[in-house]
Amino acid sequence: MKQELVFIPKNQRKFPWQTDKPKPSKVWTLLVENPILPIIPKHFENAFLESSLHDWSILSNTAKELFFHYYSRVTEGDVWLLLEWNE
Repeated sequence: MKQELVFIPKNQRKFPWQTDKPKPSKVWTLLVENPILPIIPKHFENAFLESSLHDWSILSNTAKELFFHYYSRVTEGDVWLLLEWNE
């Protein structure tokens, strides 16, 4: 399992996504401060498993630009996301 941490500030709920980067298989909102990889996420203990389309999505605003959008209401402040890909 490949993992990546992404910090999202309170007032920024989207960030650029590379067009050649695959969509994550899982997205977790982390419930810990200053996370360090690797992380073993556990739903409702140290993380919250987010639902694709309901809580996050990857959308384009043009044919060449993609953005990761984070909609979750788990937190209203700054947040760490854990993105995971099956290898």
